[in-house]
Amino acid sequence: MRPTPTLLAAVLISAMPAAGLADTPMDYATAMKTLSAGSRWAEIEGKLQPDGTFTANDVEIIDARDTANMQELEITGAISDLDPARKSLKLLGYTILWNDQTQLTGTDKRIITSSDLANDKTATASGQLKPDGTFAARKLRLREDTIRGGKVRRKQELVGPIEVLDAGEGTLRVLKTVVQLKMNCEFKALPVEGTQK
Repeated sequence: MRPTPTLLAAVLISAMPAAGLADTPMDYATAMKTLSAGSRWAEIEGKLQPDGTFTANDVEIIDARDTANMQELEITGAISDLDPARKSLKLLGYTILWNDQTQLTGTDKRIITSSDLANDKTATASGQLKPDGTFAARKLRLREDTIRGGKVRRKQELVGPIEVLDAGEGTLRVLKTVVQLKMNCEFKALPVEGTQK
């Protein structure tokens, strides 16, 4: 059977990723140019260092048209310094505060109480950074840890507006944290939410 032009077009279309519908890998120069354009947000995954800096191994740049994902900052890491009486804890060095309006959810996304929170559990806080440097959580969600090679791996991630401090050195700032890009850091452009099938 000889392929018809219509059949060939259908095969080519189905083999090509739709524009804006999948994460798009980016090279370093394109990523730095995009981040330097101003008012850009990204999801930065990596590891907090003892000196308070953050080493990034994955940077996912949020599309500038995706305003729905540029409303609330996010911090993900292991809980420390939990103080239920003060309704505070720390994630990646940030003091996270919650109140009675904060939505607390477990790893299954069901509502939990503050008694379910514990040091060394991984959590994501969504909310706003206050002028005094504390973080007001609107949502606080426990996360599942992954096990790779017999070791527990806890996700550490910052989501927020990016400031490029030194493109040549690969130094950024997100929230109050200075981020150093690893040599093998991967960059991706995220699609606008709601367009992904």
